[in-house]
Amino acid sequence: MIYQRVTEPLATSTLGFVETVRTLDLMGYFPKAMEDLDARITEILLTREVRDGAALLIGCLRTLDAVQVASAMSLRDDRPPW
Repeated sequence: MIYQRVTEPLATSTLGFVETVRTLDLMGYFPKAMEDLDARITEILLTREVRDGAALLIGCLRTLDAVQVASAMSLRDDRPPW
């Protein structure tokens, strides 16, 4: 199998940044983790649009998962009109 480098921009929600840094902290000492993430990954802010979208998602998602899904959906051109 041949692997290719990701060429699309990377993005995650503000929660994703916090979750990643906290997980890294459990694994070891990474004092520049947030700075490194900030330099390489686009942050999707927790806006009213994302908040409201997360609240309106249908299904059995936990709260933080709903925020992550709504954050990702906010990047789509054909996103729902929350």
